[in-house]
Amino acid sequence: MAAPRPVVVYYWLPGDNDATEHPNAFEVIPRGGGGVKLRDVTERFPLPGKYHFRFRMRWESSLVWMDVTNENSAVPLCDNRIFAKVLRINWNSSEEPSPSPPVEQQRQQQQQQAPAAPATAKAPAPPVDMLNFDAPAPPAAPRGGKGDFDDLFG
Repeated sequence: MAAPRPVVVYYWLPGDNDATEHPNAFEVIPRGGGGVKLRDVTERFPLPGKYHFRFRMRWESSLVWMDVTNENSAVPLCDNRIFAKVLRINWNSSEEPSPSPPVEQQRQQQQQQAPAAPATAKAPAPPVDMLNFDAPAPPAAPRGGKGDFDDLFG
């Protein structure tokens, strides 16, 4: 009996700005019958961490994404290939979510770059009143009319 041939799994991580036109790839060797299982994909996935896998498949005349969560389920084929859209849950393989290193690094850099407030900070100067809103109102013009509509137009 011939050994099973390796199967190429094409994948991309939208969260890493991977392009669907230029996917990443790795090989898996199916164990037993029934095609490539999710466990085959997860065991050979080349990146560290915990991930959720969606596989492209044809449904009637459309392309759809199927979420496969059972490790013993066969992953669907699309045009005789395996295409996976992969969502990173966390960077380590434990169940507890953790922030991605880039986010954590950005947070640390922002904290380091933030200027420390001086201990004896002066109160900011009041804003300058450039439109003279605080000036006293001019005296009202004397009214010589009857106080009706015609007085508004001279």
